[in-house]
Amino acid sequence: MQNNVLNFIPDQPQVIKLKYRTGKEFRKGEHRGFTYTLVNNLVAFFPPEVDRDIQALHVDAGQPIRITKKSSGAWDIERVAGEPSEVHPQVSCAVDTATNTTGDGAQRHYPNATTNGSAPPMQPAWGMSILRQALFAVIDDAYEAETYAAGKGLAIRFSGEDIRCMANTAVINAAQGRG
Repeated sequence: MQNNVLNFIPDQPQVIKLKYRTGKEFRKGEHRGFTYTLVNNLVAFFPPEVDRDIQALHVDAGQPIRITKKSSGAWDIERVAGEPSEVHPQVSCAVDTATNTTGDGAQRHYPNATTNGSAPPMQPAWGMSILRQALFAVIDDAYEAETYAAGKGLAIRFSGEDIRCMANTAVINAAQGRG
């Protein structure tokens, strides 16, 4: 099996395609990490922090990602340009983005209609359609659930269809007074 292992040469980026969305966790003595099978049937071994970065990209099986192992021991992981995620499709209109730094130090990037990209999105408010309020709430809830699951080592991702179904359920429940 040693011949089927992808070796990363320091500071040389490699574009790979995962055969499956998630890796398989392994423990060998004090060593812990994740094994990923690639579409070319090679196997790649990564430390837990690389697995977290891969999962944060929401990469589907077969989508190319660029991985560079730095000579310092750090890793750079990025989606290859021109390959939008099928799980979280990108909006195909031009919008500015604003960055909102939260109390936990995390930065969130939001699309907005300002020209200078300085304002976070408006929060749902009275007068906004109930569907829009439900969509905003479900998107926030799904993001929090994915973040929580990733912290527990679980790869949970919600698709656009999942978001739509959850929002529709919230609207129906609100209309029936089960809010």
